[in-house]
Amino acid sequence: GECGQLGLGANTDLREEFQHVRRKPFSVEPLRGRGVCQLSAGALHTAALTAAGEVWTWGCNDNGALGRSTEDGDVAEDVPGQVTGLRCSVFFPCAVVRQISCGDSHMAALDDCGRVWRW
Repeated sequence: GECGQLGLGANTDLREEFQHVRRKPFSVEPLRGRGVCQLSAGALHTAALTAAGEVWTWGCNDNGALGRSTEDGDVAEDVPGQVTGLRCSVFFPCAVVRQISCGDSHMAALDDCGRVWRW
């Protein structure tokens, strides 16, 4: 299926960020063909979950809402990036994420063992 994003974001200074303002739907290319099965939107960030359990995030990284490092810390990321800490690790011992939910500036994930993870 097709995937896209619509919205103006929180930045009202169009002189500085004009190139990021989209007034019409557009395809989110990094997610094309990845089998996105769920989307969730927070106040300033968005997340996508694939059928394989991959979590992809983009938008504002305030308080670590994206669950991954960004080049400029809290600066918004226009391009989706995969939350790699969800693979087999100390924090996610071979968990497969089945559901996601974005809050104001945080996220939660439900894995296939019924555990809830938050960042």
